[in-house]
Amino acid sequence: MTSLFIFVVVQGITLLELNRYVRRVLALNFAEPLWVKAELGQVSVSRGHYYLDLIEQSQGKDQPVAQARANLWSSQLQMLRRNRGAVVTELLKPGLELLLKVEPVLHERFGYSLKVLDIDPAFTEGLLSKAKRETIARLQAENLLERNARQPIPIVAQRIAVISSEQAAGYADFCRQLLENEWSYDFKIRLFRALVQGENAPEEIAKRLREIARRKEEYDLVCILRGGGSKLDLLAFDQEALCRQVAHFPLPVLAAIGHETDQSVLDLVAHTSVKTPTAAAVFLTERVLQFEQYLLGQSTRLAQGLTRHLQTEGLVIDRFERSLSLVTASKISTANNQLQMIDQKISSAARQTLSKQELELVRTESVLNVLDPQAILARGYALISQNGQLLSRAEQSKSGTDVQIDWVDGRRQARLFRSGPDESV
Repeated sequence: MTSLFIFVVVQGITLLELNRYVRRVLALNFAEPLWVKAELGQVSVSRGHYYLDLIEQSQGKDQPVAQARANLWSSQLQMLRRNRGAVVTELLKPGLELLLKVEPVLHERFGYSLKVLDIDPAFTEGLLSKAKRETIARLQAENLLERNARQPIPIVAQRIAVISSEQAAGYADFCRQLLENEWSYDFKIRLFRALVQGENAPEEIAKRLREIARRKEEYDLVCILRGGGSKLDLLAFDQEALCRQVAHFPLPVLAAIGHETDQSVLDLVAHTSVKTPTAAAVFLTERVLQFEQYLLGQSTRLAQGLTRHLQTEGLVIDRFERSLSLVTASKISTANNQLQMIDQKISSAARQTLSKQELELVRTESVLNVLDPQAILARGYALISQNGQLLSRAEQSKSGTDVQIDWVDGRRQARLFRSGPDESV
């Protein structure tokens, strides 16, 4: 067969003949399907058929070292879903490494390709789990798992920056739960639109985080929301660069990416992780409620403390008032006694003084009585005055002048005359 082909080649063959020959060679050499490891480069879907671009990367090289087209026909996909579950479809995303059972085929017109017969989900999930564990280990070694958790959440966090798809049901649930809360707490929500699943999700989320960081003074925290999805949709939140950005973010990050069982790396590096967007809204409202209850409790305790204090002070004031009354009464009684004593002393002193003064007056009166001109006149004396002035000496009188002589019983006028050579009157 080989020698015949060489002879024909020498003579020249058509492209169709060559492709048919290669097709027979493949069929003879690959009688059984093969399990092949490859990474999905690109994926396109048409009428239920998946057209895959398989590549093999080599470390340190930008270009793939191998590449091939593969086809997963709709009928085969349906069979795989029945046997493997819906996870088969979830695996058909660019960037994932797969273990595929393939049959090499060459079509005379469409060329070489691989027909996909089976996909082993355990292989891909094992690789993803290993990569996830390695990412967590690296972040933990750098103490990044708790870094964002050290960012303090304000006691009342009301200015919320949200990263989510605007059409996501989880975002609508979050807004409804938060804005229509039964306590009428006021929250301000600002949406930063981004894809939250798929190949471009990490890059978009990272971009929105950078935008929020530039305006961090306007927000209390960041919520990353995703309203549910498949397990493999969490791959965006295992991306190491994104998780590092969250760990270093200057605001607390609340993750609510909507998966009940699996935990992403972003859940580990975020400040707080809850299962659903609704749970995130409940978390925020309950914090405000707890603060309000704390204030009410403090107010009640303060009122009770003030009441007890006032009661205690009232008792003190009552005791002080009674003591003051007793002291005042005692002071007043003592003062009254002192006043009575002083009054008695004053009265006694006044009587003694008056008695002395009376005696003095009596003595003075006696003296005055003795010295009273009338009394002197009554004893036989007379008063001689001239022009209203008493004459007590002879030399004061002149001969021929008129004088008045007062006796006890009246007054007489007289004139003085010389009676001797010495001119005495």
